[in-house]
Amino acid sequence: MTQIAERAVTDQAPTAIIAGAIPLIDVAGHLDGDASSSRKAATQLRWAFENIGFYYLLGHGVPQSLIDRTYEEAARFHAQPMARKLALKVNEHNIGYLPISNAASSQAAAQGRKPSQNEAYFLRRERALDDPAVIANQRFHGLNQWPDDLPGFHATTLEYIRALEALCRHCRRTVCRACPSCCRADAGSTRPASRAPMSSTAATSYIAGPTSGFCRRRIGRATFRTRCAMQSRSSATPDHDTLIECLPSCRSADQPAKYPPIRFGDYALWFARKSYEHMAHEPALPDTVVAPGARATARW
Repeated sequence: MTQIAERAVTDQAPTAIIAGAIPLIDVAGHLDGDASSSRKAATQLRWAFENIGFYYLLGHGVPQSLIDRTYEEAARFHAQPMARKLALKVNEHNIGYLPISNAASSQAAAQGRKPSQNEAYFLRRERALDDPAVIANQRFHGLNQWPDDLPGFHATTLEYIRALEALCRHCRRTVCRACPSCCRADAGSTRPASRAPMSSTAATSYIAGPTSGFCRRRIGRATFRTRCAMQSRSSATPDHDTLIECLPSCRSADQPAKYPPIRFGDYALWFARKSYEHMAHEPALPDTVVAPGARATARW
């Protein structure tokens, strides 16, 4: 079972660390408008950005009843016969159902890791048929694939996704306080990263282990033993035309940027090709151009 470990940290770091690795940041006070809580959350968020690159939120305000209903809907989806799930098989936009694979991704294989033992159902920001990005068939901007034989699934899942999108908008103020230079650069851009941010949600089911009532979870190199609840992860990313580059305040003639600028959409496609077998042959930038560095790939 996942546990929260308390450890001695600096004033900048959260005191709660999930599984000894991922910081847990309380944003309840920030969402309530308390200035002191906002400053504390921003300080801890900056520490997470600089030292870990990942974090969990506590006090996020998303109703537990909605979370429970969403997990129940995810369980209903994965309990369907395989033929129904495969009717929504994941497409070139990485939207839809991804069955368990017997082959590891290229990145996992290169590091001697086994394939992840989970099936997943991916959704992205809900779009309409007349959305310009849909009409242009822009990569990762397609329509969601919804099951038509699970009453209530669409409404509940979409309510959950929109609740998380609203949370991200509220937490953007914390991000700006944590990294003012990032927000100043974004605000001055002709195409701000937050203009049309992307969101992605995955409902994941794991292979049942030999112990009754438990599942064996393996994602990449990590293996966990936990109860067989359906898992759900959501993420938000910049507009895909956003140029990701070192901020002017973080580079100089003596300390130039380590990596060249890259359009986020190009990076997203490169990452998907490295991470998913069904996208392994998609045309994308070569590794030598992206050059993520040893610190990033070591954590995959």
